[in-house]
Amino acid sequence: MSSHREVVKDILPCFAKNLQQEGIISGYSRKTFKVQPLENFPPFTIKPDLVLNLPDGKSFLVEVANPKDPKRLMGEITCAKILGFNKIIAGALIFILPIATGHPKAHTEKRLVLSYSISQVEPRTPVVVITWGGIKEADYHNLKQVILDIKRIFW
Repeated sequence: MSSHREVVKDILPCFAKNLQQEGIISGYSRKTFKVQPLENFPPFTIKPDLVLNLPDGKSFLVEVANPKDPKRLMGEITCAKILGFNKIIAGALIFILPIATGHPKAHTEKRLVLSYSISQVEPRTPVVVITWGGIKEADYHNLKQVILDIKRIFW
């Protein structure tokens, strides 16, 4: 099983390089965003795991979440929605690292329902939540396909 650090530091940048070579993205970064969510709230910063810059100028967020920390998982989804609401990104994919089968906290159906209910609040920015499979070729294909599907359907 891949760790969060390994996925973010090693695997995602390799995926971004491949996507750039294929012409799906024009670049990528991990630049921190400063966001002012609403007038009466103080600004805060969001440090993304990876931001993919698409050839049309749009940005696509990729995050990796650990399901053992449900607050953090919901924070990842919420931050993607806030970035979308502020027109900083046009879409996002959140990979959820797997929990071992039989683990008492393995509640996939609850994660998907929570993601869906947040989508109802701010539907303009598509946020896809899928499980990290641990097979690089399959995970790369999933990332690539989500970008292409969102681009085809929403943009």
